[in-house]
Amino acid sequence: MIPGFNNDVLYRGYKFHVQTEDKGPKNPVIETLLFFRGMIVSSRKTPYDGLLGDENLSEKVRLLMIQQHQKMIADLKRGEFDEIIMRELGEKEEIPRAPVVEEDLSQQFLEALKKIKKVYLVLEEVRVGEKEVNLKVRVKTQERADLSGNTVEVFLKFPDGKKLFLTRGHLNSQGETEISFPFPKIERPFILILETELKGLGFDEKWVKVD
Repeated sequence: MIPGFNNDVLYRGYKFHVQTEDKGPKNPVIETLLFFRGMIVSSRKTPYDGLLGDENLSEKVRLLMIQQHQKMIADLKRGEFDEIIMRELGEKEEIPRAPVVEEDLSQQFLEALKKIKKVYLVLEEVRVGEKEVNLKVRVKTQERADLSGNTVEVFLKFPDGKKLFLTRGHLNSQGETEISFPFPKIERPFILILETELKGLGFDEKWVKVD
C-alpha cells in the first residue's frame, strides 16, 4: 500500500478537499475523492490489477495516483462539478465567476513529496457498530523513529466547514493505535477527519466517510 495524498484546494472562493489513496495489492485500486462541506462531490477509481507482479509496481502506481489526483483538481477548476456544488449551496449562495487560472501541478506535487511529505496516516480498518465506532490506524514515516507518545486525533466534520474534536488515540512505538468512541448523534453518512503531527517530521490527515 502506497501512502496517499491530501490537499485543500481553493476554487472560486470555496475550500475543497481532494484525497487519493492506494487500496493495496489485495484490492488493487486507486481511489480519489473530492469533498465539499463534508459531502463527496466526486469519486474516481482506477484498477491496476494488470500491474501486479511488475518489478516497478510502486513507481507506476505512484505515478497513476499523481495523475488521478491532478486530474480531479483540474476538472474541479474547469467547472465540471459546478452543478453539484450549486445544489449544495442552494439559492442563498452562488459560485463567484472569477477568472479560473489553470495550473500544472505535476512538479509541485513531486517537489512537495520530496521536501515535505515525511508522515503518512493510514486507516487500516473501520468497524461501525450500533453504539460505537472502532478505527485501526497506523502512522508511517520515511525515517525510522520510535513513535510512542504521539497521537492521532479524530474530528467530526460539519457541512459548514467546522469540525468537532471527538477523541484521540495514542501511538505505540511502531506507530499503531486502535481508537474507539461512541457513535456520534448525527445522521449517516458523515465525515471523520483523522490528524497526526509528529515533531520534526510533519503532519498528515485523512478524511473518512462513514455510511
